[in-house]
Order: sequence, then structure tokens, then C-alpha cells
Amino acid sequence: MKTRVVVGLSGGVDSSVAAWLLKEQGMEVVGVTLWLYDDRGSFRKTCCGVEAIRAARKLARMLDIPHYVVDLRETFRTNVIHAFLEGYRRGETPNVCLLCNRWLKFGWMLDFARDLGAERVATGHFARVDADGELYRAVDSWKDQSYFLALVPREVLRHVLFPVGDLTKKEVREIARAQRLPTASRIESQEICFTEGNTRAYLQQHLQPRPGVFVDLHGREVGRHKGAVLYTIGQRKGLGVSLGRRVYVVDRDPNTGKVVLGPREALWVHRIRVEPVGDRKITEGRRWVRVRSTHAPAPAEILRSDGGVWIHFEEPVWPPAPGQYAVVYDDGGRVVGVGVIKELVRKGGDPWRKPSTAKRSLQATGSTSST
Repeated sequence: MKTRVVVGLSGGVDSSVAAWLLKEQGMEVVGVTLWLYDDRGSFRKTCCGVEAIRAARKLARMLDIPHYVVDLRETFRTNVIHAFLEGYRRGETPNVCLLCNRWLKFGWMLDFARDLGAERVATGHFARVDADGELYRAVDSWKDQSYFLALVPREVLRHVLFPVGDLTKKEVREIARAQRLPTASRIESQEICFTEGNTRAYLQQHLQPRPGVFVDLHGREVGRHKGAVLYTIGQRKGLGVSLGRRVYVVDRDPNTGKVVLGPREALWVHRIRVEPVGDRKITEGRRWVRVRSTHAPAPAEILRSDGGVWIHFEEPVWPPAPGQYAVVYDDGGRVVGVGVIKELVRKGGDPWRKPSTAKRSLQATGSTSST
């Protein structure tokens, strides 16, 4: 009897190849697409709207597999979009993809799979997992998505397959083209899905921000803006001010309406305080820490105190924003903890000095995928 597995089809090439690989391995594949918001098919860089449903349905017909569409729009609005807006109101920059993976794309999908009598669920994420539910970085370090999966509990991951986790993105594309999958050339989804590529306009529409002032590092007013919630730490584009050189958002305060601007060199962060979340306990010691999904893990020392968990980086890192997540790895690329970033401490000293490059390097080694 074939093993039944439910594959989350996002309409993209990665989940398409994941489904094809599992079918080639002799599994009974069932496709499911989560309908999370109404895009009316107008925005193609998304994984959970009408356009994604159309692409997934076409793929399912080609692979001759059952395909379900499940309407979770209200659940998504309540649990994900609400958290996104409330985070920005507090002056944070939340990464809601981790919450979506935790509560919808895996937690809910596993329940759905069990209702169908399936033993496993699978997605097209670039990550690896072992039989104990331990999460590891993907072989392709450039496409690794373990950061986005760090909140998914081990108990759930014990039932998850990541078929493309041992492949490179180039290999995935080559398989899709060789098998003439209809998603082979589909654009990748890299934006926040429900803002449809324009987060600022979305925030303006839903938060009705109050205008305020730009100030420099000395507190001197240098311009006016349309609302502190519309900016995030490290932002350079779209500021609408000219100070004779490139400036970035160094800090912001939605309560006072002030947004602090400064040079790039003033941004680098030496340490951060985090609030641990999830079922992986952050322990003291030398670890690797990723504070942005697009950045490589950086070497750091983790210390615990009465004030919480502090992460001291060997070399200053480009700043995350409060509300985002710090994901902790061991030397083998295994996720060993995750925390919400609560406080930033900048490197101090000369703000014009550029940091050197850390010499240690993390290898994408460790357990092989349970697929």
C-alpha cells in the first residue's frame, strides 16, 4: 500500500517539483492549496491567492493527483494580518511568514492531512529535517528557508518532508523544465503576500499614520514624513529627504512621530536582546545567529541574565528591527533556538568605521533529510 502524503502546492516551481519527486518515489500524492487572501489574480509574486490556486490546479491536472483548495482567509486575517498591523503600531517590523508557517501552513495542514488518512505532509521549502523533527539548513545556502520554519514545533516536523532540501535551486529548475511542469518559469514569491508588493501603501490604508519629523543623530529636525509606522530600520529608499549624502532609518518612535536618520555606518549592531519563543530553548554558548532571512548566520556568544537573553556578535551586523526574529544554529546547521528581537545595541565608537568580515563560516552540514 502506497504512503499517502499531502503536498502544499503554492503554485510555484519548488512545491511543484516536490510533488513530482514524491510521486516518482511511489507515494500517493494529494495536493492542497491554502486560500489565504483575495488577490483577484492581479499579483503574480504570491503563494496563497487566486493566481496561486490557478497555477496549482493546472499542475495537479498534469500530475494526475487530487487537488483541494481550502479557504482559510478569515483565519489568516485574524492570526496573521492582525499580528502584522499590531506589530507596526507598536513600532516593530514583524516577520509574519514565521507565524503563518507555524499556525497555518504546517499546523493546520497536518490536521487536514490526518483527516484524509495521510501519514505525512510536504512542501517545497529549502530546508532539511530528520526523523526526530530536528530542523537543518538546506544544502543550497543561498536558498535556505530554515529561518522561516524555526517556529514550527518538532512534533509537527516529525511528520514533514522537504523533498527539495537536498537540491540546489538550479537543480529544481532543471527538473521542472525537463518534466515540462507548467510552473517551471513561474516568478518566485518574495513579497509579503497580502500587501501585493507595496507594504507602505498597505500600511497607509490600514493604520492611518500620523505625520511626524525626521531628525538626525543629534536630534535636529531635517525634514517631515507621513508617519513613523511607514518606515523600518535600515531603510534607505523612499525617504523623500535630501541631506547631501545617503542616509538610512536608524530608529523610529511611533509615539512621538520621530524617525531618526543617519549614515550607513551608524546602523551596525553589536548585540541584541531577544525573548525566546517556540519549543527550542536558547542555551548559552557560542552559536550562529541569523537576524534576517536574506543574511547568512553570524558567529555570536549567547548569554542569559535577569534582563533576558543577550546575543553578542563577534562582528557588528546589519541591524534587524524589533519584532523580527533571531534564529540560532549550532555548528552543524541545526536550528537550536529562536527569539523575538526586543532591543538593539549599536557598536559604539566611531560611526564611520566599517566592520570587518567575520572569519568563521557555517557549513550546511548535519542530518540528511528524512525523505
